[in-house]
Amino acid sequence: MCKFDIAWVGKCNSSTIQGTDYCEKHLDLQCGVCKEQATKECPTASSLVCGFLLCDICKCPRCSNR
Repeated sequence: MCKFDIAWVGKCNSSTIQGTDYCEKHLDLQCGVCKEQATKECPTASSLVCGFLLCDICKCPRCSNR
């Protein structure tokens, strides 16, 4: 199951592409900071969820969060 973490939803859990940890939709997403594989969306919310794509290491430049 896909391990991409969707903000305010949780893990994607769709079927993964063989040999990867991600589904077709999330496999080629890049972190907006370092361009590595994105593993999550920034969950910071004010009126809307930020949703900036992040890896496990980088912090959101928009929100200075996660």
